[in-house]
Amino acid sequence: MEDSYPQEKCRVSKFHIAILDDLEPIVNLLARLVESMGFAASRFTRPKPFMKMIEDGVLPDLLILDIVMPEMDAIEIIDWMEKNKISIPIILVSGYDEDYIKVTKSLAAHKNAKVIGSFTKPLFLPDIQATLKEIVNSQHP
Repeated sequence: MEDSYPQEKCRVSKFHIAILDDLEPIVNLLARLVESMGFAASRFTRPKPFMKMIEDGVLPDLLILDIVMPEMDAIEIIDWMEKNKISIPIILVSGYDEDYIKVTKSLAAHKNAKVIGSFTKPLFLPDIQATLKEIVNSQHP
């Protein structure tokens, strides 16, 4: 899979969700869910293309972020966002247990990151869909 973001879709009024996970099947599954809900999705399996999108001025409304990835972990990405004064609400995703997510949320809070949710793998799509609806409704009443 080539990391991609639909620039033309992201600059219109659609709610834009960036998905960053090193597992391509997870990225594709979440992107299909996001798109089926009528939102724009950017798909990334590596952090550098995600960072390039941000540097190009395309800011998503929400980032779904895997905690553990080979090139950079979630805290390193959050650190980069803080250093570049980028504030994007984040939903964390992890194959590890809830304690691991709690520690990551705590570290993210020290970086002034806005973590607004989390899910453990395997993912349960109805829960993710309900959370996304709730987030969109709270940001765009």
